[in-house]
Amino acid sequence: MTGTGRARRRRPLSSRNSFPERHALFAGFLPADREQIVARLAGRDLIVVLGAPVFTYHVEGHGPHIPDGAALVQLTDDPAASARAPAGLSIVTDLKLGIRALLAGPAPAPARAAPALPPRTRALPPDRLSDRYLLQQLAALRPPDSIVVEEAPSSRGAMHDYLPMLEPDSFYTCASGGLGHGLPAAVGIALGRPGRRVIALLGDGSAMYSIQGLWSAAELALPVTFVIVNNGGYRALDEFAPHFGLTALPGTLLPHLDFCALARAQGVEAVRASRCAELDAALPMAFAARGPVLVEVCVEQGK
Repeated sequence: MTGTGRARRRRPLSSRNSFPERHALFAGFLPADREQIVARLAGRDLIVVLGAPVFTYHVEGHGPHIPDGAALVQLTDDPAASARAPAGLSIVTDLKLGIRALLAGPAPAPARAAPALPPRTRALPPDRLSDRYLLQQLAALRPPDSIVVEEAPSSRGAMHDYLPMLEPDSFYTCASGGLGHGLPAAVGIALGRPGRRVIALLGDGSAMYSIQGLWSAAELALPVTFVIVNNGGYRALDEFAPHFGLTALPGTLLPHLDFCALARAQGVEAVRASRCAELDAALPMAFAARGPVLVEVCVEQGK
């Protein structure tokens, strides 16, 4: 977690929910890009990083790591993360003790007004089955104590806007941006957290890396709801191509995949939703099931 002024931001590619995302001081997520992070933090005079690296980049960038005139202090219990910090002061400490010491110190003098917080998203009507509508309905219909395991990189922005993580230990994803872990990770989380509904939020491309994990979920009768965001291709790769000056990528379309058939072949009940009304009916059924259920959500291609 990164603190700037009075606002709080989650680190890039955060693999856990370290701060409640509907808190009045939550200011959103930092991008996994050096230049964008510097632009996002412009105007801040102090950046405090608690238990997170400085910073996580998905691609290498250029220039400074923090804005001109800003000071950065990192508290971490990881000596390797401290050694890698490219800017500021890094302190290796027990996080609880370090934060308590900060809170016990003198209160900082308010030198300026707190940064403006980003506006909250508005509710979407049930007229277009987009990934944003899917994530809005997941937030509205999911069981209160459910756990989300996510690997849908092209829908990560929509998830940040419409599926807020509010409770500790209720969200898991890969910190590196790699693909293939999400489906089996959901199986593992369900084994490690018995009695909790696990929601595996997976892109269609991501799911294909380890689709055989559905067999394990069926054999073990685990309470996992697999939600496949089917947008017909490796959308994350298409969105990533401009970073390398590419206008089009070959081999990123995934037509004619039938995830319901793949699930049923391995013993998992499955349903497909191509309209908002179908989604709104499928999710409560999948959440109420005792065993695993796959919901294939055919979102609009244009996004």
